Amino acid sequence: MGLFDSVNYKANCPNCGANIDTWQTKEGACILELLEPWEVKYFHGSCECGAWIEARVNAEVEHIVKKCDIKLSVKRLTGIQK
Repeated sequence: MGLFDSVNYKANCPNCGANIDTWQTKEGACILELLEPWEVKYFHGSCECGAWIEARVNAEVEHIVKKCDIKLSVKRLTGIQK
């Protein structure tokens, strides 16, 4: 039994620009599956600069993905800042 699912997405940190490729969500079955961003409405990750990043997804899917806009926002910074 997993606690979350991973999201197949790569982005730059909105705070420092570092590459982030590890994202998690609890919107799936939480069985450690790899989901595509358009399969969820929300996922999150963290950066080496200490930023906690939330991703909100606005997707339209009709047999194919027609649109998948993702908005990243830094929610908090931990003490690990560079």
